[in-house]
Amino acid sequence: MFLILLPAPLTRKLFTFVITLNTIALVLAASGYFPYAIERTGAMALGNLNFAVLMRNELFGRFLYLFVNTCFAKVAISIFYPISWNGCSLFISGHHCGGDLAVRLFFRYFNTLSVVGMNLTMASQHLGGIHSGCAMSGTAWLALKVVNNFRHHSINPDVILVIGTLTNIALIIGASSAFPWVRNTHHK
Repeated sequence: MFLILLPAPLTRKLFTFVITLNTIALVLAASGYFPYAIERTGAMALGNLNFAVLMRNELFGRFLYLFVNTCFAKVAISIFYPISWNGCSLFISGHHCGGDLAVRLFFRYFNTLSVVGMNLTMASQHLGGIHSGCAMSGTAWLALKVVNNFRHHSINPDVILVIGTLTNIALIIGASSAFPWVRNTHHK
């Protein structure tokens, strides 16, 4: 329901949702209240970066769209036939129906599912927000990992620190090249 309440395009809502969750986890990890993330900062970075790549994979997008449409497309029929409270719908049992409350509530439930199904189908077409949010969050998690490696530099070789810093710089350059004003000016 959080995604429906915000008055912004869905891609921005998904981006904001992913960034918000990861920012909360990053703040908790950096302050020491999320020990799982402190111990597995590299896994958090890798998971976000892999998920960002997965959101741009065409095969995954096709399977996700197929799954959403297969699970929720059959339910969308009931939205075109409104349920009346003084009798059953014409779609259910013809012109005269006894007004059975269970039947009305059953189709009211399917009507609600059809709206959920249409929202899921719509959300599966706006995966760019998840892609961008996970990529930026993965970069932030990697920065936290590099900072933690620099804190404990006595047990980490210098090569790990240099490669971690260079990888972070490369990710930041890649993320900054995705801004619309940079992409529209220099992308051919």
